Amino acid sequence: MFWRFSKRRLEIGKNILLVLLAVSALFLASEAGIFDQLLGADPRGSIAGAPSPTPESGSDSAAALPFVMAVTLEDGSQMGEKYGAPETRALYERFKTPLGEALGSAGVPKEVAEDAWRAALLAPGVFFDYLYGQPLAALAGWLGTPVPDWATGVGARRICICAERGNTALYYIGAEDGKFYRCDTSASALQLDGLLPNGAGFVFASPGYSHIDPYTLLTGKTPGLADTPGLPALEGKNPVGDSVAVADVLTAFKLNSYVAAPLTETDGTTSYVEGLRTLNLSPDGTLTYQGDGEAFRLQGDQSLSAMVQAAFDFVSRSAGKWAGVATLQLSGYAPGTAAGQDVFHFDYVYGGVPIATGTGSAVTVTIENGAITKAQMRVRSYSLPGAEPLHPPLTELQELAVIEAQGGGEPVLVYADHGSDVAVTWYKEVPNG
Repeated sequence: MFWRFSKRRLEIGKNILLVLLAVSALFLASEAGIFDQLLGADPRGSIAGAPSPTPESGSDSAAALPFVMAVTLEDGSQMGEKYGAPETRALYERFKTPLGEALGSAGVPKEVAEDAWRAALLAPGVFFDYLYGQPLAALAGWLGTPVPDWATGVGARRICICAERGNTALYYIGAEDGKFYRCDTSASALQLDGLLPNGAGFVFASPGYSHIDPYTLLTGKTPGLADTPGLPALEGKNPVGDSVAVADVLTAFKLNSYVAAPLTETDGTTSYVEGLRTLNLSPDGTLTYQGDGEAFRLQGDQSLSAMVQAAFDFVSRSAGKWAGVATLQLSGYAPGTAAGQDVFHFDYVYGGVPIATGTGSAVTVTIENGAITKAQMRVRSYSLPGAEPLHPPLTELQELAVIEAQGGGEPVLVYADHGSDVAVTWYKEVPNG
């Protein structure tokens, strides 16, 4: 009797142990992303095991938006907006479809003289300035239009679509060579009705600024002037270990917190190692990731456009997810130093105003031979403290005079994140541009 009872208890114990082992195995497999890989992934240049981005965390259109827009009306007058004014986004929403139509139908570009580019800016049409060079293939994808064959590897910061002899032409300045290009398109005629001039104009058409970037747009109503509201005050902090748990950071990089044991160096940097993958967390919030070439491998399309989107999705699920009220936008692309390597840069933006976080881009993602192999992130989280609006130390016209006297440049309004505080100020050039 005693033996039968003990044997029964032993069998029950074995069953409980088997259940616990099964649950543990399922948990570890989930942490490692095995189920995601077995279930497959979106073939549109997605990352193995990565969930499809939501509009809030990774919509295509949010990867890059113009910081400056201008419209030349039929009578030659102009209106323009920049620095996060609601009208800037409204203009983009109105003209992003014509831009996509023009880019998708653009013929092979032909180099033109700078005078032709300037004439295009003064003709009835729309000007887009992204501050940073954007791969046109990726831009076409975000706008939902086919990618022209010639656009692969071509980038542009400034683009203009304008009316020419009853047709719509596309002009741009090459991000790589700084030359001016024109494309014929089959886009519909631009509809510019209902817009009113607001005194905006380009520096090249304004006397007295021989040393200012000629394609700087002057709006005459920079936020911070007495007749317009200042920019909302921002607070920035390193969220890792505070509002963002270290375990969540490890999960974002597909590291198992039960396997990747921490090792803390004398400078406070903590390293997590799992197999061939390493994640270093610095006390200031800088993350450095070294991959194994498999954990974040692209599935399906591996064109430049797909790689840009994959890098953006990766960032949106990590630093972008933890950024608070700010977002991360694409701020640069360049081939890497090794064959088959591409490097993508992202920087923080709030309300259409770039946030400068220090030397170099806030986030850098390297894709090599079809997989994300490296990433460096200056992780920041921004919030609105409800304090008095921030104002730049000078008005736009005053800053123009200062830059002109100092030898030239391009006035760019920025949030300057100094770590302990965030100020609004002017830069003489695009930060990290």
